[in-house]
Amino acid sequence: MTTTVPEDIHRRFELVGRALMRANANNTHSGNLSLRDPLDPDRFYVTASGSQCGALTSRCIVPLRFSHAGWEGVKPSTESGIHRRVLSLPGVTACVHCHAVAATAMSFDPPEAPVLGLRHAPDGFLFQPLDHYGATRLGAVPVGIYREAVGSAEMEARLPGQLAHAPVAVVAGHGPFARGESLAECLRRLSLLESSAATAVALCRRGVDIRPLQERLLAQGAVAVFGSRPPASPIGPPPDDPRLAAELRYWAAYHFDMG
Repeated sequence: MTTTVPEDIHRRFELVGRALMRANANNTHSGNLSLRDPLDPDRFYVTASGSQCGALTSRCIVPLRFSHAGWEGVKPSTESGIHRRVLSLPGVTACVHCHAVAATAMSFDPPEAPVLGLRHAPDGFLFQPLDHYGATRLGAVPVGIYREAVGSAEMEARLPGQLAHAPVAVVAGHGPFARGESLAECLRRLSLLESSAATAVALCRRGVDIRPLQERLLAQGAVAVFGSRPPASPIGPPPDDPRLAAELRYWAAYHFDMG
């Protein structure tokens, strides 16, 4: 018997999947999302293989078990094994992977003539965000180089270890993964990374040598360079105030549809 996906779970996937599309973080059928079941510790949910990220129906969400690799109904994402390992990390409830353009472009930084990355090695390098929020909220971002960069056993073995020590990690030539306590938190972290990567690319195009500041941030830490950490802000508007929710929807639509 096929397990029914709870409406609350479907709604969380739907909202974040739609936001990823509106932010141009995926093409129509790229990326994948996963979430732990809040009631069953052995169950998690992941998007189906080939699902349309911006229009996820309940059939696009596949219930899986941590205890075995079988599934019910449609085939889960080819990267569900990676999600299973990431969701098994302490304190992690959600994981989101997207194909954000600036973050993916950054991952092509050449080791023989590095521009955006630091500490290049055969298996990857570090990207140090330069902006206040990226530097303080994300820190140095690991970028991994893999022989097979889509759903491979090598990714399943290495990527969870990177995400155990960093909130986001990038698969070179493929795209970033984020982990967090909710899908919304993963979305925010991916958005921060995309903004940080775009900022670094823009500075380099203007002829700015960003490496001295990157090295200083990596050595001293963002708080030592920038001062106090930015104040925390809520993931979304308070659920008990519909006026704030309506205002957020209005300005989000304005930014992406008219801005």
